[in-house]
Amino acid sequence: MMNIGDIELEYRSGALFGIVALILSLTAGIVAGNGAGQVVGRSLVLMLVFAALGYIAIYVFRKYVPEVYEVLKAMPGLRVSEEGLKELPDEDRPATTDEISAEEATPD
Repeated sequence: MMNIGDIELEYRSGALFGIVALILSLTAGIVAGNGAGQVVGRSLVLMLVFAALGYIAIYVFRKYVPEVYEVLKAMPGLRVSEEGLKELPDEDRPATTDEISAEEATPD
């Protein structure tokens, strides 16, 4: 099973920008009372445009501002295990009873 953390940052940002653009443009078109064909057509075009913008933004960061790219790539977040369960990053994970008893047992 593919882990979402294995997807490159460029593709993740492109997908995020595209999905957000699709949802917002569909919502705005429906609220404005436009025809269904017009709303769907424009939403799909905007989804493609914003997906490309999201990809290009990260590509430009990686090529011309590598410091920002490294910060974005190293941002902590939830990892997804192979079973699909969300796991906290190690520093945010609560200690288990075995770890606590091992810390108390070590002499100072």
